[in-house]
Amino acid sequence: MKEDPLLYDVFRAYYDARKNKRNTRSQLEFEFNLEENLIRLYEELRDRTYKVGRSVCFITGDAVKREVFAANFRDRVVHHLLYNYTAPFLNVLL
Repeated sequence: MKEDPLLYDVFRAYYDARKNKRNTRSQLEFEFNLEENLIRLYEELRDRTYKVGRSVCFITGDAVKREVFAANFRDRVVHHLLYNYTAPFLNVLL
């Protein structure tokens, strides 16, 4: 089997996404079947069948009340994948 850089990038994005989300419910559910979930995500991205999941909405009231829409962990992996691809180009512009 030929190596696919996208598969490596999906695994890297997972490790980036979990840095600040360790032991959250969404992260733990994703990690329960980690390899299966990452391979499925990779295949959906490769086949262009990936669909964004539902977000969780909640209100936080630290200093100021605000409404927050939090992506599920699977989508956070894709967010990090996109960031990892685009950051080098955006840094050149700054």
